Amino acid sequence: MEYHARSFLGAIVSYLNEDHPQAINREELRRLVDAWNKSGRSCADMEGYPELRSYWNGHLGYAPLEGSILPDEDGSGWMIAFSVRSPLLVDYYSGSPWPNPEDLAIDRARQVFVELLLNPEREKLSAKPCARCGCYYIKKTVRQKVYCSRKCGKDGTAAYATKQRLKAEHQDKLRVATEEARKWATAHTKEDWKRWVSKQAAGRREGLTPKFLTRAVNKGELTEPTKGER
Repeated sequence: MEYHARSFLGAIVSYLNEDHPQAINREELRRLVDAWNKSGRSCADMEGYPELRSYWNGHLGYAPLEGSILPDEDGSGWMIAFSVRSPLLVDYYSGSPWPNPEDLAIDRARQVFVELLLNPEREKLSAKPCARCGCYYIKKTVRQKVYCSRKCGKDGTAAYATKQRLKAEHQDKLRVATEEARKWATAHTKEDWKRWVSKQAAGRREGLTPKFLTRAVNKGELTEPTKGER
């Protein structure tokens, strides 16, 4: 049974990560999973999901679940696997028109979400998408909470380190730009401060071009100097 539950969970993960516009609405499935995660994975307040009520309370007198017999994990016995009925299709078989593809895709997403809640392996689904690739994944260990794989973990750590390095370098450039701008304020020159700073030794070394200085001022990272300031 554990094997089949894990296999079904893998199928749910593929629906969360891959786009199947004609078969399932991924955005709807992700919305429901995100709400479930934010609630602490508690189903105590499932009345807050009125659009899902008919998927487990039954619809037009029909039972909400259908069972299938499958071999158990070691093949020596049998188990019952439940699938969730579609209220839209129950309506159809009761005489309603065939639903449009968009409604069916949303309907299937809700079915899959309820199937997730019925899956005994559901806690192995990551609480958030991978911080690197944005995909949901099946956790290999309880402590796995950020990245889906070692590769993403390695790449994510390297990307973070690069981001921190670039941030530090940017702050250094702003510090030098501030110092050079103060020098311009008291220098005997009629040249525009941005051009003057860009021509100084420190300005050339740090790449303090007029364009960089203009962008820094516009972003509020740098204060434009005034002649006579100290």
